[in-house]
Amino acid sequence: MTQEYLESFLHRGRLIEVKSRELQMIYDTRRSIPTDFISGQSNSFGKSSVERALDRIDSITKDLEREIILYAEELDQIESWLNEYVSDPLISAIIRSRYLCGDSWQKTSWVCFRSTNKSTSQMAFRRYVQTHNIFEEQE
Repeated sequence: MTQEYLESFLHRGRLIEVKSRELQMIYDTRRSIPTDFISGQSNSFGKSSVERALDRIDSITKDLEREIILYAEELDQIESWLNEYVSDPLISAIIRSRYLCGDSWQKTSWVCFRSTNKSTSQMAFRRYVQTHNIFEEQE
């Protein structure tokens, strides 16, 4: 496990959120009946806006399903790593808040320390990493 791996996991979670919002926006805009559907018109590519929207929904849904499966597998790996290599419950809470829940460092500080200073959780995390070498033990 590396800090870069945790960062990529955080990024994957945010990507899933973006794709989910994009999918919801398409659903929301397609709820009204489009005029080309009523009149039977299509664009120069031979597809109506409804067909294009359905194709886009299908594409996003497949991407989202793939990302969610990878996300779940990575989550299991990270949880196993946390249980095996991180003995301090506070540091586990910091890692879960920041990387698994996607919280900002400031929110992580609030959740773990009731502090609004983002460096509180960052410094605790960095100190623990430096003194316990949690990213180097299993390399």
